[in-house]
Amino acid sequence: MKLHKPDLPIRPIVNWCNAPAYKLAKLFAQKIQHLTPLLYTFNIRNSTQLIHELKQTLITPSSRFASLDITNMYSNIPVSETKQILSNILTCNSIDPDTKSEMLNWYEVITKQNYFKNNENILLQEDGLAMGTPSSSIISELFLQYLEQTKLPHIAHKLKLLNYFRYVDDILIIFDSQHTDINKIANEFNTLHPNIQFTEETEKHNRINYLDITIHRQYTHVNISIFRKPTYTDTLIPYTSNHPVQHKHAAIRFLYNRLNTYQLPREEYQHEENVIHNILYNNGFGIQRQKIKQKHSQNQSTQQLTPKKWCTFTYIGTETSFITKIFKHTSLKIAYHTGNTLQKHLSYYTTQQDKYTKSGIYKLTCPDCNKAYIGQTGRNFYTRYDEHKRAFRYNTLQSKYAKHIIEHGHTFGNIENTMEVLHFQKKGTHLNTIERFYIHKEVTNNNHLNEECTETSNQIFNTIIEQLQ
Repeated sequence: MKLHKPDLPIRPIVNWCNAPAYKLAKLFAQKIQHLTPLLYTFNIRNSTQLIHELKQTLITPSSRFASLDITNMYSNIPVSETKQILSNILTCNSIDPDTKSEMLNWYEVITKQNYFKNNENILLQEDGLAMGTPSSSIISELFLQYLEQTKLPHIAHKLKLLNYFRYVDDILIIFDSQHTDINKIANEFNTLHPNIQFTEETEKHNRINYLDITIHRQYTHVNISIFRKPTYTDTLIPYTSNHPVQHKHAAIRFLYNRLNTYQLPREEYQHEENVIHNILYNNGFGIQRQKIKQKHSQNQSTQQLTPKKWCTFTYIGTETSFITKIFKHTSLKIAYHTGNTLQKHLSYYTTQQDKYTKSGIYKLTCPDCNKAYIGQTGRNFYTRYDEHKRAFRYNTLQSKYAKHIIEHGHTFGNIENTMEVLHFQKKGTHLNTIERFYIHKEVTNNNHLNEECTETSNQIFNTIIEQLQ
C-alpha cells in the first residue's frame, strides 16, 4: 500500500522464491545481461550521479523542472511485444539461433507464471510482469530502452527538452518554459504506447522532489537538499536490539556517506547533520560527529586476486560473534542474518501446514530406551519415516534406528511419538552441516544411534552447545 499517494493504491508483490521458475528467472536475467548488454543511455545509477549531471547542466532563467512517473509499470509492460524486441536484439547481436530460441522459450515460461495465492484463491495476472520476479527488472528495461531509443529523440527535438533522466520508472525532465509546458510534455509522453501512461509533477516554489533529494532551482544553477517522504520515520535498528553491530552501523554509515557526497550547501549540510544526530539519539545511539569508517585491508590488490568464499551465520547474540572470530584470519568472509524479520511478523498464514510434509533434520527416539538417531532428508518427513519403518518390517538393516529396534526387541512407535523435527531445511551443504551439529550434540550426551564414523571433534559445535546450556 502506497501511503504517500492519493487514494492509497495497493500493489501485489509476490514472493517468487518458492516459485517453480524462480531459478530459471534468475539465470535468464544473468544470461540476458551478457547476451544483450543494454546501453543505459538515459538512466542514472543513483542520486550522486544525478547531482553530478545537474551540476553540468546549463540552467537559464526560463529552465523548468518536472517529473513523470510511469503508472503501474511492471503490470503494464506488454509481454508479447517485449518478446519480439528481445528477439530482434538477439538477432542484431548475432546470437546463434539455438541460443536465441532457448532464451525466447525461457522468456515464455517465466512470463506465463504470473499466478499467486490470496485468501486461498489462486489468481492469474493476465498481462504484464509480476513484481518480485528476478527477471522483471531486466525485461521492463528492455522495453523502456527500446521506447527511449526509438521515440525520445523525436519528442526531445519537438518539445526542445534540455535534459532527460530516468531511474527505473521515475523520470526527471528539464525543459525551456518559453517553448513548451508540462501539459504538452505529459500529453506527448502518454502517446508513446497505449499501455504506458504517466503522471506528472511540476516544480513548486522553484523546487521539485526526485528520489531522495530536493532540487532547488536558482537563477543559473541548482542547489540540493535531502528529501524524505511524509511517511518517513526516523526508526533504525535500535542500539539495544539483538542484531549484529555491522547491521546497526550500516544505516548510520549510509546517512553519513550521503551527507558527505551530495554536495549540500553549508546550511543544508548543518541541517542534515542535526537530523542525523536526532535519529541516532532517538534510536539509542550516541551522537557520532564523524562517519563510521569502513575497514580497509592493508593489501587490497592481493585480496582482489584471491577469491574469497562467504559464510553466513544466523545471529543469536554475542555467542555468534565469539564463534565467528575463529574465521578472522582465514579466507572466509563472514556475513550475518537474523531470524527476526518483517516477513515473519507480516506474513498471513490461513492454514497450518503439516510439519511432516517438509524436509530437513529429524530425530527418531526409541520409545523404550530413549536412544536417538539423527537423520536428514531432502524429501518430506513422511517418506523418510516410511523408509525406516519398511527396514524394520522386512529386517533389511538399512536403517540404524530399525536395527536397534530389532536387536533389542523394542517398540518402533508411530511418527508423532517417535519422529521429532529439529530443523526445516532444503537439500544442500547447509543441511549437511546442521545434521552434523545435531549428531554431535547427541554424541556429547552419549545418546546416539548414528555411526561412530559420522562424528569428529568440532570446536565450533562444542562452543555452541556450551553457550546454549
